[in-house]
Amino acid sequence: MRSTCFDSSWQGTAQPFPFPCLYLITHTQKVVKIVQTSCNRYILQKAVISGNHVELYKYSMPILCEFEKQTNPKVTSQEQRVGDKREDNLSRARQTVRRLIWCNLTPHTKFLTLTCKDTCTDVKAFQRKMQTFFQAMTRKGYKLRYLYVLERQKKRGVKEGNAGTWHAHVVVFNDEKIPLEVLKNCWKHGRTEIKMLNGLRVKDDEKINDVGAYVCKYITKEAALEFGMQCFRCSNGLHRPYEVNLKADGLPGVGYFVDKEDAYNALVEELFKKSKFCYQDSKIIPLNYDTDSFQIIEYSQAIFK
Repeated sequence: MRSTCFDSSWQGTAQPFPFPCLYLITHTQKVVKIVQTSCNRYILQKAVISGNHVELYKYSMPILCEFEKQTNPKVTSQEQRVGDKREDNLSRARQTVRRLIWCNLTPHTKFLTLTCKDTCTDVKAFQRKMQTFFQAMTRKGYKLRYLYVLERQKKRGVKEGNAGTWHAHVVVFNDEKIPLEVLKNCWKHGRTEIKMLNGLRVKDDEKINDVGAYVCKYITKEAALEFGMQCFRCSNGLHRPYEVNLKADGLPGVGYFVDKEDAYNALVEELFKKSKFCYQDSKIIPLNYDTDSFQIIEYSQAIFK
């Protein structure tokens, strides 16, 4: 994820903008100058821009940029520690996948499911099959921009007496039509299904509104525990989210803000003014287990119109 704090280096250039709402950032007249060597900077707010989705985080207490999450000393059970790690891995993996899909979603993005006829419980062997598939597609003239999530076939595993054969759910960010015959020729290990992602429906009368959230459901707790952030893979060259931070000034080495009261707030206000809110939430997390201090994070999500 690329992080910037009102980087004005794009001003006056002819570089294309990957997301429409980044125009507001790169063309704002508010110039913010930050000294990168400072180690005492604090983050007050954070905006993450993924395609046409804008996420805003507001912190009740400023966060030191070098802040490291503490572990709870009261948790001594190994089982509970593993459970906490699993939840963290699951949350980070789903968040990353959701944002990557938002960044790269096109009108004709496709949803591909690849399964194996023969039992394949070795994840490395299955990933080699996936890599061979993408290489074969490239040779056929279809260089895929993709993101795939691994999942086990648990029901099949119960019948076969194993953990479950691996299969893949692939999001293909290519707009051109891909013949089913080409897919079958490149994937010779089992069944192949392909659908238009925008046409997918959870039920006959319910259309998917958030494609990123739909794909995230395939990231299971077991896969997140087993592989962490490696439970999904994606091709090179995909667009990545942009992170814009409001950092505290007035500390040694931080630098200065021009019109510090309006620069960031005006940007975020403009972003959300032209966006439609779709979700809001807040949560409380511990900062220091010794002093019982807590952080309140207000989260807002909107879609840029």
